[in-house]
Amino acid sequence: MNLNRYKKLLQRSTLSCLSRTCDVVIFSFDTQCGNEVRLHVLGTFRMVDKEHMLLVAYEDMFLRGKEYKKKKFKYDTVGGTVFDDKVKEHNSKFIDIIARDVEFKGRDLYITLENDVKIEVTVYSHKDDTEFYRLFMKNDLDSHYVVENL
Repeated sequence: MNLNRYKKLLQRSTLSCLSRTCDVVIFSFDTQCGNEVRLHVLGTFRMVDKEHMLLVAYEDMFLRGKEYKKKKFKYDTVGGTVFDDKVKEHNSKFIDIIARDVEFKGRDLYITLENDVKIEVTVYSHKDDTEFYRLFMKNDLDSHYVVENL
């Protein structure tokens, strides 16, 4: 599937879930036609509100959350990072909100929700063969669109 098709699917879709598995951030969007588009982010991203206040960012996954009590910090423990704390804290600012605008600028992805919260996925790395993000339809292996470092 190409980027124009994903742009059309994501516009007017509803962000239904923001979660993570290890260091993969998972955005789930429910489309108007009843499908689910997933955005898996493995690189730099951030979410900002209309005042440009940072809500959550990729780096938050590697910082110990306020509820994490064990001596040895493991970022891959869901619920134990600043990312998990911020998602819980700001959940109402982005869950069940409709995507108003979707832009691809080069390989970067920008999604603006109706309440002006912005999801910004930027492609940047010094490593070769690094996957930054992928878009795909849930349960459709042929639909994957992968953005990686070239």
